[in-house]
Amino acid sequence: MSTIIMIAITVVLAAVAFVLIADVGGKATHAPTALGFRVKDEPDRLEVSSVPPRSDWSQFSVRLESDTGTGAVYVGNGAGGSYHDQPAATTGGNLASSVQLAVARDAILGGQFLEFCRAAGGTDGRVVLQVFDLAASAVIGRYDLESVHSNGC
Repeated sequence: MSTIIMIAITVVLAAVAFVLIADVGGKATHAPTALGFRVKDEPDRLEVSSVPPRSDWSQFSVRLESDTGTGAVYVGNGAGGSYHDQPAATTGGNLASSVQLAVARDAILGGQFLEFCRAAGGTDGRVVLQVFDLAASAVIGRYDLESVHSNGC
């Protein structure tokens, strides 16, 4: 009798350990990626300053936190479904909503950039952007562009 109880306890403990390790419930959290940017005001862009291993653009989105100007703000021109390393244009991602930075895996390299512009007819203004890690559901950085110009993209 005691042998059967010990076997049952062992089976239950093994099952609990499996569920915790394998994350069968889907509640595992992902630590935010430590991707870093430096602000360059001419042109209005964020340049990659630090890249963790195995990072790719499809893991991230950018969104507008605040804007003191008027007119839509855009990132990149969206060539090939990707917004990095592209001159800002109205064919790019409109930051009125969150913009995922690539649709397919695309490795991030140091020196790459995100460029921003404002549609013609708007007024220059300070823009605060958030870079968001989609896997971790967390903001990994806030960046302040002193004046995104209304150059008409």
